[in-house]
Amino acid sequence: MKQVVIIAGLQTDSYDRFSRESRKRLLPNGHIIAKPVKWAGHDRSMTTEYIKNIYDYIITLAEGEDVSISVLYVDYGADSAYSFIDAFFPFALVRPMCPIEPDVTRTIRDKNSRLNDYQRYLEEELSEIKDRVLVVKSFTNIHNLTPLLLPCANFFGPEFKDMLRRLYDRLGVHHDPVTLVNDEIAAFLARYPRVYPQPTGHHRQGHHCLSDGKLYFKSPGKDRHGFFRPGQDRGHVPTCLLNARSRLGGSYAHNFHFDCEPTSGSLDKTYPNCHGAPVPPKKQHVNIAPNDYIIG
Repeated sequence: MKQVVIIAGLQTDSYDRFSRESRKRLLPNGHIIAKPVKWAGHDRSMTTEYIKNIYDYIITLAEGEDVSISVLYVDYGADSAYSFIDAFFPFALVRPMCPIEPDVTRTIRDKNSRLNDYQRYLEEELSEIKDRVLVVKSFTNIHNLTPLLLPCANFFGPEFKDMLRRLYDRLGVHHDPVTLVNDEIAAFLARYPRVYPQPTGHHRQGHHCLSDGKLYFKSPGKDRHGFFRPGQDRGHVPTCLLNARSRLGGSYAHNFHFDCEPTSGSLDKTYPNCHGAPVPPKKQHVNIAPNDYIIG
């Protein structure tokens, strides 16, 4: 698995100190993206550049390479942080960091000591978020169906996005992320329990699946015949790919999708895809990836 980590909000002096370190040493099996800021805050426009940087890295990897995306951001206690991190929902794991102490020293020695202390703190935070990514991966990169990978636009019911949002806000800081995820999944399944639909020509009886009352979200098994590929036209944007590779910082199989059939009646005429464009389904079912890509 390749880990992509954004480190956002470093002011010039701490960024320059950070840049002296080898990024390969800090993240041997991944890619660090960091940019300095000129003031104690976050510019919402920088998210476009960060997202493009992640996209440009991912498309250099083998198509089947597992990828996780996470964001370490300096929390200056301003509203700018909230609008900044919203741009990475729901594909990233986000974790706030403390800002560096203000420079009130007059000597170069004291300044260097301050910067070195903060560099050690950054490395500890980087290690922490790497560990948390592996926790999330244990829930997302599995063979069994998990509600964590349901498509946001095509699962009917606010409880799913509410669950994702709570996890997004808390996974980076919660003292026990494993219990947090287990509790959220249990609460979700209490509201949307797994079901056993009648057999059809497309699936045998006996396999459980997830459902929102409108569609059955079934596992494709070994029939992974289509998935989102970067570089496609038809209006796709960088986040279409990022959402196709990572969920809450946890990697998942790039060729996983749900085979969906209506619980009753017929399918809708169209379904929204990963960037919102309406796409018609197949005759009797619709294949939907976790990022809402509709597989033709």
